[in-house]
Amino acid sequence: MNTPLPTLAERLEQARFLSYQDPLQSLKLARDACRAAEAAGDQNLAAWAGWLVALAEMRIGDPQVGEAALLEARGRFVALDDARGQRLCDEVRAIGLRRLGQLSACRSLLEEIDRRGVLPADDFDAFLAHNSRALTLKALGLTDLTLTHFYAAQDAADRLRWPGPRVVAAANLGGFHLDLHNLDDALSISRRAQQAALSAGMAPTIGTATVNLIAISYALGQRREARALTDFLIANENRLLPGALRGYAPYVALGYLAGGDLTRAQAWLDQARELPRVAGAADELRAWVQARTWLEQGDAAAACRTVEGALASQDPRRGGSPPYDRLELLRAAADAFERHGDLSRAMAYLRRAQQVHEDLLGRSARARYRALQAEAEFRQAQRERDDALAREQQAEADRVRLEVLNQALLAQVQANDRLQSALREHAVRDPLTLLHNRRHLNEAAPAAIGFARRKRQPLTLALLEIDQFKAVHEHHGRAGGDRLLLAMAELLRGTCRSSDLVCRWGGEEFVILMTDTARDVATGVLLRLQQGLARARVALDDGSVLEPASFTAGWVMLGEDDTTLDDLMRRADAVLQAAKRSGDTRIRAA
Repeated sequence: MNTPLPTLAERLEQARFLSYQDPLQSLKLARDACRAAEAAGDQNLAAWAGWLVALAEMRIGDPQVGEAALLEARGRFVALDDARGQRLCDEVRAIGLRRLGQLSACRSLLEEIDRRGVLPADDFDAFLAHNSRALTLKALGLTDLTLTHFYAAQDAADRLRWPGPRVVAAANLGGFHLDLHNLDDALSISRRAQQAALSAGMAPTIGTATVNLIAISYALGQRREARALTDFLIANENRLLPGALRGYAPYVALGYLAGGDLTRAQAWLDQARELPRVAGAADELRAWVQARTWLEQGDAAAACRTVEGALASQDPRRGGSPPYDRLELLRAAADAFERHGDLSRAMAYLRRAQQVHEDLLGRSARARYRALQAEAEFRQAQRERDDALAREQQAEADRVRLEVLNQALLAQVQANDRLQSALREHAVRDPLTLLHNRRHLNEAAPAAIGFARRKRQPLTLALLEIDQFKAVHEHHGRAGGDRLLLAMAELLRGTCRSSDLVCRWGGEEFVILMTDTARDVATGVLLRLQQGLARARVALDDGSVLEPASFTAGWVMLGEDDTTLDDLMRRADAVLQAAKRSGDTRIRAA
């Protein structure tokens, strides 16, 4: 019986399935499908085939070839009015920018994608998006956000159940736990990732997981294990991507250093120096391994030159280096200068290393907590699933019980969502006045400024400072000051529109960002607030009433040169200071 040939759509889905498991095979299938779709005149399938070509080229091939394929695919998606396809084209462009080391541009593009509000269409899209954001934020040194996206990528990959994304998610997560010095989780996750990658024949991830294990074993003091992993990596070069072993040169050198083979370690370090510097991620690793090799050879002067050169060449624009490598570089610097006899510089580097170590302890604790939380959630979900399947095979009463459990689970999810929403809201609220805080203003203002520019609408920012607030504190204590702040907050809520953004900037200062508000309207709002505060009756605990209060305000309107909230705040603060010099209870505009 002849097996029917797969359709073009089925071949495309196979290419997508293999995109993270076997990117070379995925690239071949996508190119064949692209030619077939173009020959058939199917613009939709041609667009998706071209996108898969671009994804593979951007990840493991030639970024210029990927960019050409991406432009063609995006043009087709635009013609088809396919918002999902356009979003995914931008996701792949962000991958290319990150690979080229253009981290700021990459992050800006990802933020622009998120602002559009086109959500991932399925778990594969979600995995790709979260994994890309995690890798970008990791390179920028934003630890907590990176962890959030790595675990979100893992969740999406687990739901998808495709080997490629699941193994990639595990390898990336294991490597990041190494960066955070959470070595126990890094070891267990990376071992699972390596075994799964070997089973699935995933060339890119076999290398990634193995070099992670080399570094983890070294950090744990397991020098024989690090050397054995290095020998395994070299013996299995044919299972890696072509040329990948050379890119792992610093890790191979580390493995030989761990095993005491200094000659081979230096040979691989020499190869590492020839690698192109793209994102700078391996610079500190390469430097501290070289310094340790010099020290093992008894050349403290060369070790000093190596660490000094690495520390002097750090470029903050290239993104954050892994904290663990920074720690090891500073420790190597301390050891090198101590052996060289420069104890003052050794002590200085040791202090810096201690600061990084203390920071790593906090990061490691947060990473460990998140790992335990994820493990508990996974095991709980697994138990509930197994119980539900067992009960499903029994009588009607058991099926009713299953429905009850499903409802309970849904209620828990909803409760968790409400808790998360409450936590997010708490983070952007001032705990005393319950007005929004400075963080919320910093997050919301760019969108308001952009909207005002696009719509050519006026935008007003007013900075208010309660007069003689220090005197209130001196005469009535903190409680009296708090009562006045609460009265001011209540007045702001009752006077300003719901569309206005009102926040406590800090201390006795408040900010109002008024959208689509003309000058005379803004003046009227501030005058009503001034009059309302003067009439406010602020009662104290002892039954007395605060003397009438007032505020001084400076306000500005969005000008041609104002591009950020900081621009508006600087101008408003200057106007406020000028008003205060003229005397309290002033309202002054720019």
